[in-house]
Amino acid sequence: MFKRRGSLINYLQPYGYCGIYVPRLELQPLAVLARQEDGSLFGNIGLLTSIVGSGTPIPFTIQAGEPFVPLSGSISFSLGAAIGMDFLGNMLTVIQGADVKLELQVKKGSSLHFSFEEVLQDRVELLQIENYLKRVPVRLMQVGFARDLQRGKLYIVTSTLRSAKFSVTFEKARAIGLELGAKTPWNVGEGTLTLSELANTSTARMTYNGPRPLVFGFQAVQAVYSSSSYNSLKLLKSEAMRGTSASGYRMLNVEQACVLE
Repeated sequence: MFKRRGSLINYLQPYGYCGIYVPRLELQPLAVLARQEDGSLFGNIGLLTSIVGSGTPIPFTIQAGEPFVPLSGSISFSLGAAIGMDFLGNMLTVIQGADVKLELQVKKGSSLHFSFEEVLQDRVELLQIENYLKRVPVRLMQVGFARDLQRGKLYIVTSTLRSAKFSVTFEKARAIGLELGAKTPWNVGEGTLTLSELANTSTARMTYNGPRPLVFGFQAVQAVYSSSSYNSLKLLKSEAMRGTSASGYRMLNVEQACVLE
């Protein structure tokens, strides 16, 4: 959809994080993602302790709710033709009870400004994960998972960024297909969505504010195995990740190679 340079979902690269096109509630450290041949990462496989283990619990220390720097920036699009994009509308569908359908027609030369406030970081130390994988055997839950494990397609989330208040401003953008009602703000799940369009301009601004932070960025490592024996960890590049399913819950796509050598 986007050219690689300046892509919306690359906005966290300078911070060393992978950006998520559709922020979600449930992604957390120790979540396991499995990569397929087409570069997809499927979430909700389970936590590391439920997939790799001997049945004896080994506690992890997760540093939760650490303050992170506020994130903001601008992205310019260079598109050969107009495209339809439903950035904030789709991201809010992950909230229970949300019924949002919002599409923006982004034209050539458009720019996007984003801002995440009161950002929190949840993380687990890599050394804890490595020590765990060295100590416990693999519990092969199914043949397909075993094959993915042998091919080095198992990824473990080590850190996430979340925020309950963020905004997106589109320059030279026109809101179309708006189905949120006749007034603003709207109640969306547990939070509120505000849409404003400046008079006599082509600028649209969308703001979300809710009590539960949504995860919009993460870091992950690849677990490398050989014959069911753990070998090492490799870091994911901070490349673009984007939700591709209708709900945004299950699938993330990687646009470039995601393993740091």
